[in-house]
Amino acid sequence: MWGIVTKSFSKTKPPKRPGFVQTLDDKPQRRLMKLLRDQGMQENQQITFLSDGADNVRGLQLLMHPEAEHILDWFHVAMRLTVLKQFAKGVRHTDPDTGEKLVNNKLKSAKWFLWHRNVDQCLDRLDDCYWLCDDETLRYRKRRKLVRHLDDMILYISAICSRSGTFPKKMPLTCLT
Repeated sequence: MWGIVTKSFSKTKPPKRPGFVQTLDDKPQRRLMKLLRDQGMQENQQITFLSDGADNVRGLQLLMHPEAEHILDWFHVAMRLTVLKQFAKGVRHTDPDTGEKLVNNKLKSAKWFLWHRNVDQCLDRLDDCYWLCDDETLRYRKRRKLVRHLDDMILYISAICSRSGTFPKKMPLTCLT
């Protein structure tokens, strides 16, 4: 089950905040289009979507308005990177050299490359992290979980890029307030 919460802005009408739940909403596209029309959106009007990049949300956006600008909410990417960094700090306790490479080299540069929309370099760094952590000789007891999170991050970024051909523009954390 998935849900989508939206907020639409109009220059002439107050903002609206509808929610959609997959199992309860047979036609979320129709409801969202009605909301946007009620807010004054024209059929050929340019629209911008801000999302977490998840397949279900992105798919709805592409169905509704394929030529729209899609902005990735950097908060969701940063959350995933923070989880990876916390795991890497745990690796430092049992395998200091590997942990240090992960925290201060690979993950830090992966985040930097992603922020600057250099997806190939980011994925290369994450792939390096994956192979560093997939080593059976590491003593870190949450190693398998870390490897799974790294794999999920690689797939998440790859999926976002495969839909658009590039990494979408991102919304910096400071712009969200």
